[in-house]
Amino acid sequence: LAKKDKDEQVLLAEDQAWMESSSDLDQQINANMVFMAQIEKVLSDSEASSSSADEKISEVSYYLSESESEFEFETSEYY
Repeated sequence: LAKKDKDEQVLLAEDQAWMESSSDLDQQINANMVFMAQIEKVLSDSEASSSSADEKISEVSYYLSESESEFEFETSEYY
C-alpha cells in the first residue's frame, strides 16, 4: 500500500512539472501571437497611410527590438 502511495506522489510531481512547463510554453505562444498581431497592425496602419517601404521596415524592426527585449527579460526569470 505504501508503494502505491509513493508511485502516485511521483506521478503527481511529474504532472505538476509538466503543467508548469506547458504554462511557460503557453506564455511564449501567447507572446508570439500578440507580437504577430502588433506587426500586422503596424503593417496595416502603414498601408493605410501610404508610407514608404523604409518607414514600414523601421516600424517593424522597432517592434521586433521591443518584443525581443521583453522576451529576454521574461526568459531570464526562469534561470
